[in-house]
Amino acid sequence: MLLFLLPGILPPILFLVPIYIFFSSLHLTNTYAGLILVHGAFHVSIVFWVLVNFFERFPRDLVDAARVDGYSHLGAFFRVVLPLATPVAVTAGLLAFIFSWNEFLFALQLVSRDELRVATVGISMLSGASIYEIPWGQIAAAVVITSLPVIAAVLIFQRKIVSGLTAGAVKE
Repeated sequence: MLLFLLPGILPPILFLVPIYIFFSSLHLTNTYAGLILVHGAFHVSIVFWVLVNFFERFPRDLVDAARVDGYSHLGAFFRVVLPLATPVAVTAGLLAFIFSWNEFLFALQLVSRDELRVATVGISMLSGASIYEIPWGQIAAAVVITSLPVIAAVLIFQRKIVSGLTAGAVKE
């Protein structure tokens, strides 16, 4: 479990140079695949932690009852466990999505082509007419617009998030 939680515990800047060297050798810089791999590697820890906490507290009696009712192990998983784990999985996925959406460090270092830049890096690159001018209005508008997908996702999955965060919180 420590192996999965390690990327979430240590500061990401610790991994920046080794990841850049490794990705350069694999020609994954300036690609979406490189960013997806980095985000997946760093956010698997939060997903893993949330799901492990849920499944450690999952009542085995429900699976046993499904087995008595005639379901196989796989059938019990798909008909009992998976529907009950859906809110937790949605919550974990949404947390990973929000963390990836707000990530700046790796997106800045691994992508240098303008057409591949993510929104957070693009906003940081906005500049005024002179070096001393900061376009606060444009930056504020860009931040509001780029926040809309995250806000929409949270509003759509609001009920699943609440039930997912409270799943396994009450011990029987």
